[in-house]
Amino acid sequence: LGSEAEETVNFRIVSASNRRLEDAVGERSFREDLFYRLNGVILSIPPLRDRPSDIVPLATYFLNTSSRIYIDEDKTAPAFSPAAVSALQRHTWKGNVRELQHTVERAVVLSVGEEIEPAHLMLDLELDGDADLSTSHSYEQAKQEVLNSFQRKFICRVLERTEGNISKAAEECGLTRAAIQKMMRKLNIERSDFC
Repeated sequence: LGSEAEETVNFRIVSASNRRLEDAVGERSFREDLFYRLNGVILSIPPLRDRPSDIVPLATYFLNTSSRIYIDEDKTAPAFSPAAVSALQRHTWKGNVRELQHTVERAVVLSVGEEIEPAHLMLDLELDGDADLSTSHSYEQAKQEVLNSFQRKFICRVLERTEGNISKAAEECGLTRAAIQKMMRKLNIERSDFC
């Protein structure tokens, strides 16, 4: 690249797709000639939710990798608590391995002690049925319930990590101190519960 001299190279292309490329070729959304050039060895790997025995080893790998990046060398890298391992195993992992990787990275960044707890994983911040979305509610009412549930959990987690320090919580969230206090009043969250 960048030269006019010819060079001999020996390489392999490793690629991945979440679609069956044979079908894409038939639909003419993927070039047939490119398909046959790339079609060497095909490995079909089921989604993570169908491979529960892979969750903990992968999470441990991501934990070790993330710890090397985010944890100072003079500090002990965190480990998963038994409750965190259980939470990882119960989760459905709709986002597959990438979701697991990002979840573990976030937990490493958010953890302050030697153990990663379920709260650090923040798996329960998703819309997973916490709010009552019964059909008797209007769309706006249901949306507000979900938003309130998310805000309550999020603000409580941040206050827990900052031991009730509202200024630190605001900085960590990228919000103003006044915005945090307003949410706390609206959701009846008491600072004293986290000190």
